[in-house]
Amino acid sequence: MMRIARIGTLVGMALLAATLVPCPEAAAQPAPAAEQPAPAAEQPAPAAEQPAASDQLPPPPGPPGNEAAATDAAGDSLIALGKRTVEAVQHLSVRAIDSTLTDTRFDRWFRQAVGADAWVSWETNDCGEQTGSPSDTARDFPMCVQAMAEWDDGRKALVWIAVGTVNRGVFGAPELVWASAGRADTMASYHSLAQFARYAQGPGGNLEEARKK
Repeated sequence: MMRIARIGTLVGMALLAATLVPCPEAAAQPAPAAEQPAPAAEQPAPAAEQPAASDQLPPPPGPPGNEAAATDAAGDSLIALGKRTVEAVQHLSVRAIDSTLTDTRFDRWFRQAVGADAWVSWETNDCGEQTGSPSDTARDFPMCVQAMAEWDDGRKALVWIAVGTVNRGVFGAPELVWASAGRADTMASYHSLAQFARYAQGPGGNLEEARKK
């Protein structure tokens, strides 16, 4: 009984092995290839040949050219210079221009001279030197700081202080170039800041009396 059982067991194992032997056809088949990627989307048709560079449209116009930019920069520079120059004169002691006056800031002195009811403005100019002729282009004009007061009744009073030239900038000691007060047809001029302060608020400036001083 035991021998038959062993024979049966051996036969069963042989049969099992037979079922596990690979099929010759299957062994001959190559391993399945890796999964191929999906076909790429259809490429668009190539664009038409671009025209030569000489046939292309010109680019759109850009910002202003260098000359315009340089002009703007120069204008900004002159405005900045004028502002700094005005501020320097405003903080200057009036005694540096007229030794007979007390040590007071020029802008405060001017306000006291014309009174609180006047409108006061400041600017730089060429001290009235430009003539408008072609010869002006070759000149280096003086530079003045102007302090001007205006009243509601039409009176004006102004002072010009020379501080340098347009091309060379600010240099040298500031000095009085022009001082006047009055109406358009009766402007009186004054020889000093002290004289201007005495008559600036008058109804036109008493020029004859100022000349006697």
